[in-house]
Amino acid sequence: MLQVQVGHTVGSKFCLIVQHVAIVEDENLRTLLRLSDKFLAVAAVLFPDSPDSAVQKDYKTFSRLKDIRDSIYHGDEFSEKDLPLHELAGLLRKYMLAHVETPNPAVNKDAPTSGAPVT
Repeated sequence: MLQVQVGHTVGSKFCLIVQHVAIVEDENLRTLLRLSDKFLAVAAVLFPDSPDSAVQKDYKTFSRLKDIRDSIYHGDEFSEKDLPLHELAGLLRKYMLAHVETPNPAVNKDAPTSGAPVT
């Protein structure tokens, strides 16, 4: 279960989604959340001090990448050379590094607690 500190604000919509994820303990119910809702929850936890505009920019990128993935999955034709691999890699890198650097044991049990920067 995702633990979120009460009073955590990244904008009312993001906070509401994070609180919703935090209270859903049943794995079957958790699967009812859309992937985009889960992305917003993760963004709110990993980047609590980011302005809404930064999170919205990441969300827009994520949504576009997901739409491309969905169209490929459903059989639409695509060109490999046109796939936005650099954009995908950049978003993945940003969120993976934020996860590794998050010293909250509820989010990352292996995160360093010494306060030393992760290199």
